[in-house]
Amino acid sequence: MPALLVIFTTFQNNENNTKDKGEHMVNMYPQAVQRSIDDVDAVSTSPYVKNYTRQRKERLVALLAQERDVQLLKFHQSLCPGCVDDSKFDKMKIDSLTYVKGNKVWIIKRCDEHGTFKEVSWSDWDMYKKAEKFQDPGIKILNPHVDKSEFDIDCPSDCGLCAEHESH
Repeated sequence: MPALLVIFTTFQNNENNTKDKGEHMVNMYPQAVQRSIDDVDAVSTSPYVKNYTRQRKERLVALLAQERDVQLLKFHQSLCPGCVDDSKFDKMKIDSLTYVKGNKVWIIKRCDEHGTFKEVSWSDWDMYKKAEKFQDPGIKILNPHVDKSEFDIDCPSDCGLCAEHESH
């Protein structure tokens, strides 16, 4: 019972503080703004990914060289299905790019070991745009069992929910 009380109390204490930050976060991280493949610097980048360099972005954009009529949406990270299957927890988080093609929202990602993965994220671009207004910037649930500031934690394999997660 005390653990539940801690989580509930944390939520109550942070509710007022994160509401304004959450609304600001959605405005700062638009995920339904289309950008040209030549306009890499203007594409949204997840605020949860540190040091997402232009070189990393260009590596992903290069995977779309054969595609036509592509509009970029956001750079972020995703999990490599091969690394997940192989339990390679230290390598499973890889760079990814979300883009629009043919009225569908796609994700493309590349793992040095397992290759390139391309998958449909949303089958309807218009629905994706409508859903953006419901984007959850996170309520910053604090995990009482993990203090990321005290340990060198490898997300997402070392802990549960924490303030660093993009979606819950």
